[in-house]
Amino acid sequence: MNRLTNWLIKKLIIIVLLYAIWTTTLLYNRVSSQELPPEETLVVKTVDSEITRLASVYGQNGALARTIIKCESEMYGGAVNHNKIGGVIWSTDIGVWQINDYFHKDNALKMGLDIYDEWDNLEYGFILLKSEGTKPWYASKGCWSST
Repeated sequence: MNRLTNWLIKKLIIIVLLYAIWTTTLLYNRVSSQELPPEETLVVKTVDSEITRLASVYGQNGALARTIIKCESEMYGGAVNHNKIGGVIWSTDIGVWQINDYFHKDNALKMGLDIYDEWDNLEYGFILLKSEGTKPWYASKGCWSST
Protein backbone atom coordinates (compact mmCIF):
# COMPACT_ATOMS: atom_id res chain seq x y z
CA MET A 1 0.00 0.00 0.00
CA ASN A 2 1.15 3.43 -0.74
CA ARG A 3 1.39 6.39 1.61
CA LEU A 4 -1.84 7.95 0.34
CA THR A 5 -3.83 4.81 1.07
CA ASN A 6 -2.36 4.58 4.60
CA TRP A 7 -3.18 8.23 5.19
CA LEU A 8 -6.80 7.75 3.97
CA ILE A 9 -7.31 4.68 6.17
CA LYS A 10 -6.03 6.55 9.24
CA LYS A 11 -8.31 9.52 8.49
CA LEU A 12 -11.30 7.20 7.96
CA ILE A 13 -10.63 5.47 11.32
CA ILE A 14 -10.43 8.86 13.04
CA ILE A 15 -13.70 9.96 11.42
CA VAL A 16 -15.48 6.75 12.48
CA LEU A 17 -14.21 7.09 16.05
CA LEU A 18 -15.24 10.75 16.23
CA TYR A 19 -18.68 9.85 14.85
CA ALA A 20 -19.05 7.10 17.50
CA ILE A 21 -18.08 9.51 20.26
CA TRP A 22 -20.45 12.18 18.92
CA THR A 23 -23.47 9.83 18.70
CA THR A 24 -22.76 8.37 22.15
CA THR A 25 -22.61 11.88 23.60
CA LEU A 26 -25.89 12.83 21.91
CA LEU A 27 -27.58 9.68 23.21
CA TYR A 28 -26.22 10.23 26.72
CA ASN A 29 -27.39 13.85 26.75
CA ARG A 30 -30.84 12.89 25.47
CA VAL A 31 -31.28 10.18 28.13
CA SER A 32 -29.86 12.25 30.99
CA SER A 33 -32.01 15.26 30.11
CA GLN A 34 -35.20 13.22 30.18
CA GLU A 35 -37.08 12.92 33.42
CA LEU A 36 -36.68 9.35 34.49
CA PRO A 37 -39.65 7.57 36.06
CA PRO A 38 -39.48 7.14 39.83
CA GLU A 39 -38.15 3.85 41.06
CA GLU A 40 -40.88 1.30 41.57
CA THR A 41 -42.07 1.13 45.13
CA LEU A 42 -41.65 -2.24 46.75
CA VAL A 43 -45.05 -3.37 47.95
CA VAL A 44 -44.84 -5.71 50.88
CA LYS A 45 -47.78 -8.05 51.28
CA THR A 46 -48.78 -8.53 54.91
CA VAL A 47 -51.63 -10.43 56.51
CA ASP A 48 -53.16 -7.11 57.50
CA SER A 49 -52.90 -5.59 54.02
CA GLU A 50 -54.32 -8.75 52.45
CA ILE A 51 -57.24 -8.76 54.89
CA THR A 52 -58.07 -5.23 53.77
CA ARG A 53 -57.72 -6.15 50.08
CA LEU A 54 -59.65 -9.43 50.27
CA ALA A 55 -62.42 -7.94 52.42
CA SER A 56 -62.95 -5.46 49.60
CA VAL A 57 -62.72 -8.10 46.85
CA TYR A 58 -65.27 -10.39 48.54
CA GLY A 59 -67.46 -7.62 49.97
CA GLN A 60 -66.91 -8.67 53.57
CA ASN A 61 -66.42 -6.87 56.86
CA GLY A 62 -62.66 -6.49 57.32
CA ALA A 63 -62.97 -5.71 61.04
CA LEU A 64 -64.95 -8.92 61.64
CA ALA A 65 -62.44 -10.92 59.59
CA ARG A 66 -59.54 -9.47 61.60
CA THR A 67 -61.27 -10.30 64.88
CA ILE A 68 -61.98 -13.90 63.86
CA ILE A 69 -58.44 -14.35 62.53
CA LYS A 70 -56.97 -12.86 65.70
CA CYS A 71 -58.99 -15.33 67.79
CA GLU A 72 -58.23 -18.31 65.57
CA SER A 73 -54.49 -17.87 65.00
CA GLU A 74 -53.24 -14.59 66.44
CA MET A 75 -52.84 -13.66 62.73
CA TYR A 76 -50.06 -16.25 62.35
CA GLY A 77 -50.10 -17.87 58.90
CA GLY A 78 -48.19 -20.91 60.11
CA ALA A 79 -50.72 -21.85 62.79
CA VAL A 80 -51.53 -25.57 62.90
CA ASN A 81 -53.87 -27.35 65.30
CA HIS A 82 -54.66 -31.05 65.21
CA ASN A 83 -58.10 -32.40 66.00
CA LYS A 84 -58.00 -35.74 67.78
CA ILE A 85 -60.43 -38.45 68.72
CA GLY A 86 -59.07 -40.97 71.21
CA GLY A 87 -55.59 -39.55 70.71
CA VAL A 88 -55.73 -40.08 66.95
CA ILE A 89 -55.51 -37.06 64.62
CA TRP A 90 -58.50 -37.05 62.27
CA SER A 91 -58.10 -33.52 60.86
CA THR A 92 -55.96 -30.43 61.07
CA ASP A 93 -56.86 -26.75 61.24
CA ILE A 94 -54.50 -24.71 59.10
CA GLY A 95 -53.35 -21.08 58.79
CA VAL A 96 -54.75 -17.75 59.85
CA TRP A 97 -58.38 -18.79 59.49
CA GLN A 98 -57.70 -22.29 60.90
CA ILE A 99 -59.31 -23.90 57.85
CA ASN A 100 -60.09 -27.56 58.53
CA ASP A 101 -58.36 -29.79 55.99
CA TYR A 102 -60.88 -32.65 56.32
CA PHE A 103 -63.82 -30.47 55.31
CA HIS A 104 -62.20 -27.91 53.02
CA LYS A 105 -58.96 -29.11 51.40
CA ASP A 106 -60.56 -30.74 48.34
CA ASN A 107 -62.98 -27.88 47.71
CA ALA A 108 -60.17 -25.33 47.97
CA LEU A 109 -58.05 -27.34 45.53
CA LYS A 110 -60.94 -27.34 43.03
CA MET A 111 -60.81 -23.54 43.24
CA GLY A 112 -57.06 -23.55 42.65
CA LEU A 113 -56.29 -22.71 46.27
CA ASP A 114 -54.03 -24.57 48.68
CA ILE A 115 -55.13 -24.12 52.30
CA TYR A 116 -51.58 -24.97 53.41
CA ASP A 117 -50.33 -21.85 51.61
CA GLU A 118 -50.58 -18.74 53.80
CA TRP A 119 -52.05 -16.47 51.11
CA ASP A 120 -54.41 -19.07 49.64
CA ASN A 121 -55.61 -19.87 53.15
CA LEU A 122 -56.39 -16.22 53.71
CA GLU A 123 -58.35 -16.00 50.47
CA TYR A 124 -60.23 -19.25 51.05
CA GLY A 125 -61.30 -17.96 54.46
CA PHE A 126 -62.92 -14.97 52.78
CA ILE A 127 -64.66 -17.28 50.33
CA LEU A 128 -66.03 -19.25 53.30
CA LEU A 129 -67.03 -16.06 55.10
CA LYS A 130 -68.93 -14.92 52.02
CA SER A 131 -70.63 -18.25 51.34
CA GLU A 132 -71.25 -19.57 54.88
CA GLY A 133 -71.02 -16.52 57.11
CA THR A 134 -69.35 -17.09 60.46
CA LYS A 135 -70.58 -20.70 60.81
CA PRO A 136 -67.13 -22.28 60.17
CA TRP A 137 -65.77 -20.38 63.20
CA TYR A 138 -68.64 -21.12 65.57
CA ALA A 139 -66.32 -22.90 68.03
CA SER A 140 -64.43 -19.65 68.69
CA LYS A 141 -67.51 -17.41 68.67
CA GLY A 142 -67.05 -16.57 72.35
CA CYS A 143 -63.78 -14.89 71.44
CA TRP A 144 -64.79 -12.88 68.37
CA SER A 145 -68.52 -12.27 68.84
CA SER A 146 -69.57 -8.93 70.28
CA THR A 147 -71.69 -9.22 73.39
